[in-house]
Amino acid sequence: MKKFVVIVLSLVALVSIQAQASSFYTESGLGQINVEMAGKVYSPYIARAKLGYRISSIYAVEALVGTHAYGDTVDNEEMQIPSLSGLFLRYGTHDDRKLRLYGIAGYAMVDALRDTSSGKFVKEFHGFAYGIGAEERLVSLPALSFTLEYTRYYSENDKELLVYGINAGIRARFQWF
Repeated sequence: MKKFVVIVLSLVALVSIQAQASSFYTESGLGQINVEMAGKVYSPYIARAKLGYRISSIYAVEALVGTHAYGDTVDNEEMQIPSLSGLFLRYGTHDDRKLRLYGIAGYAMVDALRDTSSGKFVKEFHGFAYGIGAEERLVSLPALSFTLEYTRYYSENDKELLVYGINAGIRARFQWF
């Protein structure tokens, strides 16, 4: 499965590099998901990809998928994120700037796998998600940009259980035809 994800993310990146600017864009990158539960903080890494469509110069719709890249072990318990998905509405500054700031809001689903001495436990977190981010466009290749984003994927009982992440990636705008 890991090999498949790496191949897909590599193909998306290669197609995106040769692409022209348009309303569609894609992003691939790595993120660290923090899961705070039962007094412990687990920080596994994920590989993720986004496909987006710009509705206007400030609004976009994004679909997100991600999967396990590297687990985290705390007190002999390993945490992995086998899958991550979401659908978001993005609102940002106008497209005429080199540095764009944006906010996202939508729905996300995160599967967390905890491997303990008692066995493996899978927990699905889903619900309202939101975040903020920045996109720095390259001057020499304006269809490419670097992104940094914070997303809060899930919260229960006001900080009793938190699932949030910091993600970095490369975004490219392209044309389908």
